[in-house]
Amino acid sequence: MHNVPNLSLASFVGRRHIRFMSKDFSLHQLPPGSQRGDFVPLDVMEFQKGYATLLHGLAGLLPRDPDFPTEYNDAITGKLQPLEDTPMSRAVYAAAKLFTDDARRISFLWRVENVMPIADGPKYAKWRNDERQTMDFALLEAVATVPCNPRLTKKELRTRFEKAFRVAFANMPDKASPPH
Repeated sequence: MHNVPNLSLASFVGRRHIRFMSKDFSLHQLPPGSQRGDFVPLDVMEFQKGYATLLHGLAGLLPRDPDFPTEYNDAITGKLQPLEDTPMSRAVYAAAKLFTDDARRISFLWRVENVMPIADGPKYAKWRNDERQTMDFALLEAVATVPCNPRLTKKELRTRFEKAFRVAFANMPDKASPPH
């Protein structure tokens, strides 16, 4: 097993909706492809760094950001909304700031909310050590790179995730055992 920190948001706060927060963010500024809802694949270490930042923020381990906004532009409605000053909001804001590219930031936030719960499920428990907060590198790679968009049903996303995991696992140099 190639252990990397287990990036389990569910273990901290359960499933919560994450909006794309930025004072200057609007729908007309999205890069080509993003408006169609296509999410770019992320580098595994880029995703890991973002998610680790999110979890550190939730645990209260990050300093307060003096630039934390009081409102955000809702990516769905395009309207400014008040932003509550909560540990979750601060953690998401800190993690999202690591992604200077809009398409990568949107992809990261969507993957946190929609793909990580699949990796946290019982089917993939063999490739996680929840006690040590680690997961197999192939599992993390599947989260970061699975082809996805918001039009997919949960079943379609799970199917794509399984395929991405199998491909990532097959490419690992020293596999312990094949995915079940």
